[in-house]
Amino acid sequence: MRGPRPISRRTFIQVTCAASGGLLIGVSLDGCVPEPPPAIPTTVSNAPTVLPTAAPTAMPTIPPTAAPTVSPTIVPTSTPAVVRASGPFEANMFVRIDPDGAVILTIHRSEMGQGVRTALAMILAEELDADWSRVRVEQALANFAYGSQTTSGSGSMIDFYHPLRAAGAAGRRLLITAAAQIWGVPTEACLAMQGNVMHPPSGRQAAYGDLAGVAAQLTAPTGPPPLKDSTLFRLIGTSPMRVDEPAIVRGTAVYGLDVRLPGMRFATVARCPVPGGKLLNYDDSRAKRVPGVRAIVEISNGVAVVADHTWAALQGRAALTLNWDEGELASVSSEALRRQLIDLARSATTDQPADDLTTIDAVYETPYLAHAPMEPLSCVADVRSDGCTIWAATQNPQVLQDYVRRVVSVPTEVHVTLMGGGFGRRLEVDYAVEAAEVSKAIGAPVQVIWSRSDDVQHDFYRPATAHWLRAGWDQQGNLAFWRHVVAAQGLNGIVYHAGNDVIEEGLNVPYQIADKQSLSQLADIALPTGPWRAVYNGPNAFANECFLDEVAHALHKDPYELRMQLIPDGDLLRPVVEHAAQKANWGAPLPKGRGRGIACHTTYGQTAVAMVAEASLEAGVVRVHRVVCAVDCGLVIHPDMVAQQIEGGIAYGLSALLHGEITFSHGRVQQSNLTDYRVLAFREMPEVEVYLLPSNRNPQGIGEMAVPPIAPAVANALYAAAGVRVRRMPLKIA
Repeated sequence: MRGPRPISRRTFIQVTCAASGGLLIGVSLDGCVPEPPPAIPTTVSNAPTVLPTAAPTAMPTIPPTAAPTVSPTIVPTSTPAVVRASGPFEANMFVRIDPDGAVILTIHRSEMGQGVRTALAMILAEELDADWSRVRVEQALANFAYGSQTTSGSGSMIDFYHPLRAAGAAGRRLLITAAAQIWGVPTEACLAMQGNVMHPPSGRQAAYGDLAGVAAQLTAPTGPPPLKDSTLFRLIGTSPMRVDEPAIVRGTAVYGLDVRLPGMRFATVARCPVPGGKLLNYDDSRAKRVPGVRAIVEISNGVAVVADHTWAALQGRAALTLNWDEGELASVSSEALRRQLIDLARSATTDQPADDLTTIDAVYETPYLAHAPMEPLSCVADVRSDGCTIWAATQNPQVLQDYVRRVVSVPTEVHVTLMGGGFGRRLEVDYAVEAAEVSKAIGAPVQVIWSRSDDVQHDFYRPATAHWLRAGWDQQGNLAFWRHVVAAQGLNGIVYHAGNDVIEEGLNVPYQIADKQSLSQLADIALPTGPWRAVYNGPNAFANECFLDEVAHALHKDPYELRMQLIPDGDLLRPVVEHAAQKANWGAPLPKGRGRGIACHTTYGQTAVAMVAEASLEAGVVRVHRVVCAVDCGLVIHPDMVAQQIEGGIAYGLSALLHGEITFSHGRVQQSNLTDYRVLAFREMPEVEVYLLPSNRNPQGIGEMAVPPIAPAVANALYAAAGVRVRRMPLKIA
C-alpha cells in the first residue's frame, strides 16, 4: 500500500557551491515532501533476460558514455592547474563528491534486503558517469527535508528514478564544464568516463575529485540537464555487487539487533495476551530477585523488565505476576470471525445474471497472517533531558520520529539500520515508542528486544478475507457475467488506518467481460491489522485467478487460452502470460500425478507478473516442483536483484499458501513461534525460472509483485494434478 502524496511530485536540480571546495549536487524534492503527521492516530489511507537462481557477484567494468576511437594519453594538466577541494561538503539529501574522487549518495529509503541502496546508487552513478568502485552510500537520518522516507508500496524506483538521474546528469555537466574551462576547450569536445573527464583530441584527463573545487564555483546552467539515451547505459541493466554485500559477508553490517551503546541496558515487555487489553496490577517481587534485573517499569503497553542482558530480562518477565483487563476482544474466536466474514460477503446486494446464462458460485477464504521477518523487532532508545536518539530497523522513520517525539517531549533523532526483513511490519511504530518510554523512565539507553513469540503474538496482521464470486456464460460459452464481493476488516493499526479503498486493491479483474462488478464489504472487527507484503492484492488475486480457473474447467476450455481470449490487446499482462506459458511448455505432457496451473496479476498498476506452477499431491502432501515466472517491471536496474525479489516473493507467498495462519481463541493468538507459524522450508522451495521482458517503461516496483500470483498458480496446478479444488488458505488437504 502506498502512502499519500498530498503534493504532485516535481523534480529539479541545482548545484550549490561547497564552501569547503567539494562538489555538492542537490536534489529538490519539494513535491515529494509529505505533510508532517497530524495528531495521533494518523490516517494513511527483443528476447527477455533470463535470470539464473544464483546471482553473479563480480563487479562489472563500466564503459564510458561515449568512448573515443583511440585511447587517450594522459597528459598533466597545464596552467591553470586543477583546483583541488580542501574537504568534503556535508548536506541533506545531496550527492557529494569528495576531493579524493569518492561519490557519496545519501540514501533516504530503508534497506531490508530488496537492494534499494544499491539500485538508487546505480541510477546516480550511471548519469554521473562515476566509477562504480568509488561510489559509497550513507543512510539518511529521519528528516522531512528528504521527501517521503517511507519504504512501502514498492515505490522507491518509481519515485526517485528521474530525480537521481537528473542529479547525476547535472553533476556530470558541471564537471565537464569545469574541465573545459581549465583546458580552454569547448565542452562539446569533452566526455565523462568512469570518474574522469577526458579531452580526446589532446589526450588530457582529470579525475572528478580534482575538478570538484572548480565545479563547485560554477553557476549551474538554467534548464534541466540532458539525460543519457537509455541505449548508452553501461551500468543500469547489469548486476554489480550490492553496496552492502561485503559488510554483510564479513558480519560488520549493522542491523537493528546489532546496535550497542555504552551503558546500554536490555529490556523485554510483558504485554496483554489479548489485543487492546489494559494492565490492572502486577507483582514484581519475584522478578526483582532474578540476577541481572535492574528495574521494573510500567509503560503504556505493559510492564518492561530492564536488565544487564537479554536472558535476565526474559527470565525477569517470566517471573512477573500480571492481571489484565482483557477488554472487548477477549471473546474473539477465529471460527466466529470466519462465519462473520462469509455472511458479510454473501449479504452484498448485487444484480442477478440474465436468465439465459449458466452460472457458478464459489466462496474463497484467506486467514490472518503474521509478518514473521527473519529478524524480530527491536529498538534502541537513548532519552536525555536535551534530546532523544533512536536506532531502529524501520520502514517509516519520519512517522516513527514524530510519534516518539510526542511521547518524550524532546527533539528526536532517528538512525535507520539495516533490517532482516520488514514486509510492512516495520511501518508501525509501537516497538520504538516502547523503547523510548523505557529509556525515559530509567534515564539510560536501552534496547527493547522482542522474542519470536512476541513478534508472532503482537503483530499488526494481514486481515482475514472472505470472497463470494459468481460467473455466468452464454450458450456459446462466452463469459458474460462476473461478480466478486470481498469482506474484510481493513487496516487497523497505530499509524495505518484504511477501509474499503485498501480492501479493493487488485480486486477488479483485467479480463474483458461484458458485465463485471467487484465491490468490498467492510467488517466491524477491531483486531490489530496492517500492511503485509502486497496487502490485499494477494487475497484478491487468489480468489480471482482461482475462480477463473474454475470457469475455464466448467467451460471445458484451456485456462491459458481462456486468459488470452479475455485479456485485451495492449494490457501489460498479455505478453507476460504468453511468455510464461511458452517457457513452461504449456500443454506438453508432465510426469504422472503432476499438473500445471497458471495465474497472473498486476500489482498497484505497476508490474505485470504471470506464473506457471507445476505441483503434485502425494499421500496428502503438496509438492511444488517448478515455477516459471515472466515479469514486466519496466526498465530493469539490477537484473539479479529483480530475480532475487521474485524468488523471495514466491517463497513468501508459498509460506502463506502452504502453512500460514494466525488463529484466535478467547482473544488470544494461538501461534507462538516458527514451530506452529511455519515458513517455507528449503526442501519445499521449487525450481524457479525468472524471465524479464524488455520494456520501454520507467522502472516499476518489484518487492511485492511475486506474492499475489503464486498462490493461485499452485492451487490451479493442484486441481490439474489431482482434481482437488483449493478455495481456502492455507491448504487443508483431507
